[in-house]
Amino acid sequence: MISQFHGPVKKKNSVHRLHEICVKFSVFSDLHDRRFGKDNRRLVSAVLETSPDLVITGGDLHEDPHSPDPIYALFCGLSRAVPVTYTEGNHDLRRGRHQVSEETHQQHLQRIAQSGAV
Repeated sequence: MISQFHGPVKKKNSVHRLHEICVKFSVFSDLHDRRFGKDNRRLVSAVLETSPDLVITGGDLHEDPHSPDPIYALFCGLSRAVPVTYTEGNHDLRRGRHQVSEETHQQHLQRIAQSGAV
């Protein structure tokens, strides 16, 4: 499920007047290594069809720390069009830190960043 938020955000301009702008973002989490087509293309398409200004991931995107390639592909596909955030969930942390070395975990985080997520 892709969640969306539309709402006014107060923003100050250079003369300190408040203006309303609309920010639209999509949120998803708990993929647990599920794949939606090659390189998660179906999910990328579904998210981008909502025309978000930002994509927020809520964690638990993968379970197997040795096979996170679908997540990297997902972030690459999304980040070409929109900023993407990455948040580790309890499954990501458990898998990422306790079953692999800290060095491997750091390499994973680096690859996430190289895939365009922050």
